[in-house]
Amino acid sequence: MPFGHVVDVDPATWWEDVRPDVIYAQLNFRAVRFAHDVLAAARGVPFVWHYKEAPQRSIARGDWPRLAQLCTGADAVVLSSPEERSWFELALPGGLDPDRTLVLDGSLPKADWFAGRPADRLSTTEGEVHTVVLGRPLGLEPDFLATLAAYGVHVHFHGLSDGPGPQGTWRQWLAEARRRAPGHVHVHDAVDQRGWVPVLSRYDAGWMHRISSDNGGDLRRATWDDLNHPARIGTLMAAGLPMLQQESPGSTVAVDELVRATGAGLLYSDAEDVAAQLADGTPAAAARRSVAAVRDRFTFDAHADELIGLFERLAGRR
Repeated sequence: MPFGHVVDVDPATWWEDVRPDVIYAQLNFRAVRFAHDVLAAARGVPFVWHYKEAPQRSIARGDWPRLAQLCTGADAVVLSSPEERSWFELALPGGLDPDRTLVLDGSLPKADWFAGRPADRLSTTEGEVHTVVLGRPLGLEPDFLATLAAYGVHVHFHGLSDGPGPQGTWRQWLAEARRRAPGHVHVHDAVDQRGWVPVLSRYDAGWMHRISSDNGGDLRRATWDDLNHPARIGTLMAAGLPMLQQESPGSTVAVDELVRATGAGLLYSDAEDVAAQLADGTPAAAARRSVAAVRDRFTFDAHADELIGLFERLAGRR
């Protein structure tokens, strides 16, 4: 670990090795079975269950009974978006104690990575809009990119390789994207935390997953994409970049609600709409001001005291 105060214990004998004040179990569907075993062995030690991704995946794996027991048997539950909390309240009526249920995104970065001097934006010198994708370009079909290019909007992909490896599965898509949007699709190396501010701040905005929702406002029909706050949000906030989120009118979508609540992004209907908003400059400038006002909320540090306070209450400390 890149920090101290960590003791590794044998999963078979952990109870003999350490007597914790609080067990903080997290975070995603692959941890459910192990966390369920730990809950069964907790023997009265306060147990906090922090879950993010994804209840739908746990159901598909046959782990719903374990996940339900973790949520109802834990001394406190932490979920990663208001919409995810609402989903669990519908799935487990009366099973969550409102006084012991927090909302805290489990993917928030440390505040250290938000420091630094922003770069000059490419658009100020080149005259065209430059946007960025961090990770997989979900929903950004070549047709969509071609329309953006026609309006002078560039899309830069950081970490998307056209060689072998996991991201190399996008090779065929990338070739078609470059053919349809010549001169407007750019591939760069991945940027670690040290480059979030000095490198990524040169863009005008960053793309969220472009996925349409059809839950009709009923979270019982929600997919994980409807409930999720993707991890790229923290990186975009560090760089000062508004989120570009395709709106799903009539449906409940966590990122849509986040953009509305904070103003830190642009909601759009299609490629022409988002290109027009970006070219106008006024909506994007307003969104950048909103990002500057709220970006510190997207650090783990901003919420750590609340989480520690929960631990202290459960452990019987002031």
